[in-house]
Amino acid sequence: MKNNKIASTVIATVVCASFVQLASASVVTFTNKTLWNAYSANHGTSVSTETFNSLSGYYAGPVSGTADSSVWTASAENGLFAAAGLLQTNDPETMSFSFAGGVQGVSAYMFATDTSLNSAPSVMEVTLSDGSTYIGYSTSINDFVGFYSNGAAITSLTITATAVPGGPTAVYPTVDTMYFANVPAPGAIALLGLAGLVGRRRRN
Repeated sequence: MKNNKIASTVIATVVCASFVQLASASVVTFTNKTLWNAYSANHGTSVSTETFNSLSGYYAGPVSGTADSSVWTASAENGLFAAAGLLQTNDPETMSFSFAGGVQGVSAYMFATDTSLNSAPSVMEVTLSDGSTYIGYSTSINDFVGFYSNGAAITSLTITATAVPGGPTAVYPTVDTMYFANVPAPGAIALLGLAGLVGRRRRN
């Protein structure tokens, strides 16, 4: 009887550990845009783009926008600054995004800039609503970071840039073009299925 209890405890522990691993592995991280696009497409999502080109100048409060069905809001404690399609914090601090509209994947060119919007070397830390975190060294405006959630929708992320030796002492988290992967609404899925059925009948 004692051995059975021990075996049951071990099995329960292994099962619990498995669930933890599955939960932590539900978000996939990318540093290559082509791979992120392919992964999103393979999971049946449609990708929409936010260029930030409609924004210009200083914003004391949050700024918002839409990209197809995705709704985003960006904010920073001391405001945001936008120019030439780049969105950065007004001070060297964390930039926060919140999302609505069923965002399963989000990606962007994320890097740090100096006061003149020139790329600056930095350590970038990006954290999602579920705690998933990417930390990497950034040196270029072409540095790409992307996430795809195989579980719950992504509802927020934060971006922090930390200065490194040899670079500017003040660096600002900056985003250039953000991409969203959304699962089509049930109505859209039904229409896609109907279109496929019609096409099959025509071929027959």
